[in-house]
Amino acid sequence: MLEYYNEAIAEKLEDDNKIGLIAMMDDEGYPHAVFINTIMALDKNTLAWGQFIYGMSKRMLPERKNAAFLAVTQDMEVFRGKAVYNHEEKSGEIFERFNMKPLFRYNSYFGIEKAHLMDIEYAEKPAKLNMLEIVSGALASRLAVSGVKKQGDAMNAKTHSLLAQLAGLKFIIYQQDDGFPWIIPCIQAAPVGNGRVVFSLRPYGKELLEIPDDARVAVYSTTMQLQSVLLKGAFRGIKKRGGVKSGVIDIHKVYNPMPPASGYIYPREPLKKVTEF
Repeated sequence: MLEYYNEAIAEKLEDDNKIGLIAMMDDEGYPHAVFINTIMALDKNTLAWGQFIYGMSKRMLPERKNAAFLAVTQDMEVFRGKAVYNHEEKSGEIFERFNMKPLFRYNSYFGIEKAHLMDIEYAEKPAKLNMLEIVSGALASRLAVSGVKKQGDAMNAKTHSLLAQLAGLKFIIYQQDDGFPWIIPCIQAAPVGNGRVVFSLRPYGKELLEIPDDARVAVYSTTMQLQSVLLKGAFRGIKKRGGVKSGVIDIHKVYNPMPPASGYIYPREPLKKVTEF
């Protein structure tokens, strides 16, 4: 239940000029996340979001039900919680409400194909990102890089550059004991070579310390220009690295969540011969 729901919160969440994420678990036990800037609260018990492209998440979420959600508004306020997938709608009031928004109403190429509704299981009180903590944490992460051995080649130059941006937004996702994924803002995260990610414990250190060693985790990185990438791997614990108490993630897989061709870019899937047209 979104206990702090009111008209002001509803208005902020309905604004499509925000960062929105929904996370679920994938077929291999890694967290998977999708960018959903249409996510909004219909009331204190119900979330809704509009689908305009089809990817892995649109298949997995109705199957697995349990999800985490996050929204970062233009004034850097963070809304987070957990929700259970309920159903989809291809017509009706909510469906029309999405398609009447300026972003989709005047779009010549696509509109909202489906509206999805979720029951809010748990929601935290909205809180603003602490920019001083983020900057100091980002600098600390870059000190920690010197104490982490480089290994792996999962990231190409574009992915590495995206993850290295100080102005980008990054989030770590893992599955909690209750079976729900959980999303933690981790803007301070930084790449180590092309196969690892390191992060200091500022901010959100208390939450980051709760991630179990060797847990399968994901890192979602995006910019305000909506360039995004999703990395999946294994968490290698918290200890001092380069004089900084920090965590490390070994990257196993890299997923491109952006249209028009979302899919894994590492490891690359083999090309399949086209035999039917």
